[in-house]
Amino acid sequence: MAKRVLFFSDTHLGFDYPVRSKRSAPHRRGEQFFKNFETALAHGVEHCDLIIHGGDFFHRSRPHPSVVDRAYLTLVEAASAGVPIIIVPGNHERSVLPPSLWLSHRFLTVFGQPQSIAMDLDGVVVEITGVPHLNDVRGQMARTLAELPRVHEAQHRLCVIHQAVDGSTVGPGDFTFFNRPDTVARHELDQNFDLVLSGHIHRHQLLPGRPPVLHCGSTERTSRAEVAEQKGYAVIELESAADPSITFHALPMTELPEPWRDRAAAVAAAGALDYDDAHLAQTR
Repeated sequence: MAKRVLFFSDTHLGFDYPVRSKRSAPHRRGEQFFKNFETALAHGVEHCDLIIHGGDFFHRSRPHPSVVDRAYLTLVEAASAGVPIIIVPGNHERSVLPPSLWLSHRFLTVFGQPQSIAMDLDGVVVEITGVPHLNDVRGQMARTLAELPRVHEAQHRLCVIHQAVDGSTVGPGDFTFFNRPDTVARHELDQNFDLVLSGHIHRHQLLPGRPPVLHCGSTERTSRAEVAEQKGYAVIELESAADPSITFHALPMTELPEPWRDRAAAVAAAGALDYDDAHLAQTR
């Protein structure tokens, strides 16, 4: 029987979220970030055997306590249903989540360092190898993965990272990451994985190859460079004798702010725009 894994990432909780006054909340989009986070979790609890978050859980490394409490309470409520949840931190949380007793729940696992663990999903053993975000990653990933003790008896092997990978694209001009200090070379991931799951890139895309790399994308738009992108999460079916199958589930998105709508019109008129480092920083 196939095992289902829900993979989502870049929820950026706390983005545009009012923490001091609710009176100005109607024009703020922060609530939608939480709603999409909760929607994805609910689907995982109801339909999946494992939930994986690929990093940039929060928008800032020091989120407001009200944001942390709401996010962690939602996590614990989902984990209490009995579906394991794994989080591999990203660059926005500086590769580590804010500490809390909420994270000690037995069905919650946060990777504080690179490691491989075995998840027994009703008799199907899945190896999860997770690496929190690495700066200047090129050349580091292969060494990091090679040094990890691996799970020998596993029917499926998933690697979870929070990086740009050679060939991933972003933005209205389809900027392509390749051979950069902040980008993982494809050969570094060729270490007996069925599938690599990566956050960091906000556009949903599947990079072919061995192993294939899935960027599930963000759950909401954090930049006007993402105006044309549908956001959502992915469900992966692990069959006993076949490559993983992947289904993308779209999430609702809030109306764009006025300056972003102007950007969308410019993109439509020009067909493509230059994509500079400032836009790259926004997208990721």
